[in-house]
Amino acid sequence: MNTLCTNRPPSEGGEAGFTLLEILVGLLVSSLILGGLSLGMASINRGYEQTTGVIDRQGTITTGLDVFDQDISRIERLVDDPAHPSRFLFAGTPREMIFVLAERPGSNEAGLYWVRLSITKKSDGTDALTRSRAPFTRPVPALGSIAWADEVLLIQGKVNMDFAYRAPRANLREWAGTWAATNMLPGQIRIEILDTATGRSRVPMFTATLKIAAEADCADLKAPGCSIASLGALMPGGGSQ
Repeated sequence: MNTLCTNRPPSEGGEAGFTLLEILVGLLVSSLILGGLSLGMASINRGYEQTTGVIDRQGTITTGLDVFDQDISRIERLVDDPAHPSRFLFAGTPREMIFVLAERPGSNEAGLYWVRLSITKKSDGTDALTRSRAPFTRPVPALGSIAWADEVLLIQGKVNMDFAYRAPRANLREWAGTWAATNMLPGQIRIEILDTATGRSRVPMFTATLKIAAEADCADLKAPGCSIASLGALMPGGGSQ
């Protein structure tokens, strides 16, 4: 008789077999183990994909912030009219900045450029930070009439972004959402990136500092076009070339 399905004790010297019940229990246990392993692997895969996604998003933000930092650090101290200056060529609101800089070598065919950093809300509710530019010309046009081109997406995601400005060197230490002191440039510009779901910072608040702190006229500190003595502010009769 087949020993697999018998409840009879094994004969002397024989080997014990398995009952049908034992086989079914073994199959059930094996199925549970395999199911647990499958769930575990699926969980690991999901965790890997989520981690990879977070790293990719953070990497994109880091790259965008690097461009932001380089742009802000190179803002030129140019004024509307070198002969009779009344304001610096800079405009800043919580969602847009316009300024002038010399582009990087290889991208600088026109010399100086207008640059716009703009935060817009997309149809899917995400914020997008884009960079566009236009060749700089005089006389200075109305900022709203500049024909922007070469738009590049720097940062996009389920985030809320805003700019803020201050000038600690001129004792303007509080952050302002709009830069109203047109007779000077901000010394620092901050971008805040908040997660829309949690309201928490996606990255620590990022502050960029303007590196060009003086005009070319400041080769002679007493020249009327030098604003060092006035803590960076335009003075009557003075200016920046």
